Amino acid sequence: SFMTRTCTIESRCQDLADEKMNILGSMMVGDPDLTCASGASKFYCNFSEEFKMACPSSCGFCGEDSSRNVEEYKAIATFYHGHVIAKEMYMILIPKGSDEKIDLKSRSIWNYDDQSGYELDNVILRPGDKIQTTCVYDSTDRDSITRFDLATYDEMCLNTITTLMPLPEAEEGGLSLANEIEIRGFRCATSEDGDIWLGELASEDDPRDIMNLHPLEDQECSFPTGIFTFSGVPTQEMRCNGRLQLCHFRRHFVLQ
Repeated sequence: SFMTRTCTIESRCQDLADEKMNILGSMMVGDPDLTCASGASKFYCNFSEEFKMACPSSCGFCGEDSSRNVEEYKAIATFYHGHVIAKEMYMILIPKGSDEKIDLKSRSIWNYDDQSGYELDNVILRPGDKIQTTCVYDSTDRDSITRFDLATYDEMCLNTITTLMPLPEAEEGGLSLANEIEIRGFRCATSEDGDIWLGELASEDDPRDIMNLHPLEDQECSFPTGIFTFSGVPTQEMRCNGRLQLCHFRRHFVLQ
């Protein structure tokens, strides 16, 4: 079995979409019509660090000449994490406008008891580049379904990239130092193309080519991502045949 997602790199120095802000506003301040523009007009930029990070452009932090608008990200290491039936881990970089596929220290043999980071050499990421990230599992020794959750005998798929940047300065009236660092990083776009999907691999399938062997558009159902500013987190929704429906993550994210 596999779990995979296409991460299209985008800058964090831009506002969240209105529909994401509507959800955030409904949950945090009881305003289901909240947008970055409406929140900025109510002076949320003056007192809410969370709002500033959700709406940095509306709050004036992402001007054309701002050092927060990063166009290149120096990737220095990868780290792969799953649990005990995770057996293979892959990240493939596809530069924007190119058919080239750059392997980011994928592990065709991966073991839960031997986890470490892997250094990258001369890898530069740019907005618009895509990273296909895939975890492969072998549940043939189990006689019940495996859920994605926190316990060791549940499963996970957490593949990460470490980037290096100059240390920014925190300015009065700006962002905290931690957020000045975060906003100079990248996130994955949360459009339909960024949905998570699951499937079965044939013995001859190469997981490095998962986007062609088992493309997203061929899947009956997929799982949208993006909760607030967390672009890698699944929402409580499932997209089946183009239609969204509510789902329970632990009930539907399962390996047979």
